[in-house]
Amino acid sequence: LSFEFAPVEVHLRPGFLPQLIEFFQPPQASSSMTPPSDGEEVVAAVAQEVAEKVYQQIPDEVQLDVRIASPVIHVPVAPLGSAVISLGHLHLVTPKPCAYHGIRFQ
Repeated sequence: LSFEFAPVEVHLRPGFLPQLIEFFQPPQASSSMTPPSDGEEVVAAVAQEVAEKVYQQIPDEVQLDVRIASPVIHVPVAPLGSAVISLGHLHLVTPKPCAYHGIRFQ
């Protein structure tokens, strides 16, 4: 498995950051939630069956070569201009195929 991502430049418009944070907030719990219908239960059962078939086809071992260049983000800071944020590059490699339980991200 090999991925390579080039850096992307992201320029945020003034006032966009609060909107972005609001977008990722969890929705408010509603007391008008209805219990799942029979159709929804059938769909859930089919989804579970498909997921099990997919899991059966996943190989026992995987070899990784992932290169990611983080995006360069320009955040406007009035009246100073902008702040530039970048996390650099990530290169993740396994020297040989390995089992999933042997891969640890710390």
